[in-house]
Amino acid sequence: MKIPVKDKQEKIAELRERAWEIHGRNVTFYLPGMFRIDKQRGRYPGLSITGRVCRLQCAHCKGRLLRQMVDCSSPDVLLRKCLELDALGYPGCLITGGSSRSGELPWREFLPTLRKIVERTSLQISVHSGLADEEIVRELAETGVARVMLDVVGSDDTLANIHNLTCGIGRIENTLRLLSEHSIHYVPHIVVGIDHGRIIGEYNALQMVRRYNPPQVNLVVFMPLPGTPLAKCKPPKLEEVWDVFITAREMFMDIPLSLGCGRPRGAYSIALEKMALDLGFNKIALWNDESLEYAKELGLDVKFKMTCCSL
Repeated sequence: MKIPVKDKQEKIAELRERAWEIHGRNVTFYLPGMFRIDKQRGRYPGLSITGRVCRLQCAHCKGRLLRQMVDCSSPDVLLRKCLELDALGYPGCLITGGSSRSGELPWREFLPTLRKIVERTSLQISVHSGLADEEIVRELAETGVARVMLDVVGSDDTLANIHNLTCGIGRIENTLRLLSEHSIHYVPHIVVGIDHGRIIGEYNALQMVRRYNPPQVNLVVFMPLPGTPLAKCKPPKLEEVWDVFITAREMFMDIPLSLGCGRPRGAYSIALEKMALDLGFNKIALWNDESLEYAKELGLDVKFKMTCCSL
């Protein structure tokens, strides 16, 4: 969905002004618990209910993202860790893990523990649901967790070739529908360029998400990881990401948009952050000094949170 260069700057300015009118002239910068900026670490750690084990082995990750998380692969360990975080004054944590070969996480074993954590602590809990049926979604809602996150892929081919799932994107859309129907505060995530750095199903993913009116949408960008089959691929061209971001801002003017922590670092990330600020995105994780200064140049009210940007 290429936007002519001549029209792009006018559209960006128009969308930014509309976003500021609706959401206010402000931006919140987030620092999740798995990362540091200077000597400061976020206070929202990631806990894995499968440890380092992931059966799905998606081509872009191969389970490597689990290595920076705390191993909480039994309900007792998960509860103890959350009680410890609460006692230390942490605001919350992300509970996630590796997927089964069918794209699911072992929630049934952990649901009673999630309820205990919500009842016994003041932690704000976010979970990555994975693909889920109605029973799991209903029971996740009943635990009282604060947020549920779901990765949304808009191409059957990408789902099969990158994520090793042959169920089709209809299974993702069904999970979206269930999350919406059970009134969970859910935050869909779309990885721009996940298929070898190419833009293939992203616009369809945006349309899928729009059908279920989520309270927030998180956009991230494909980040080649060493030791994975996609390690030598390049991130998508910035011009192509611009067009996806513009479309997303236009489609989701009524809700907060977030630029998440999953994205290439360095100059590429700075460019993405400035794109997000130019379009009136409401939340940005893992800021750079340059984008912080740019936010101030735009006259934005800047706030900081040491948590996941889903909150």
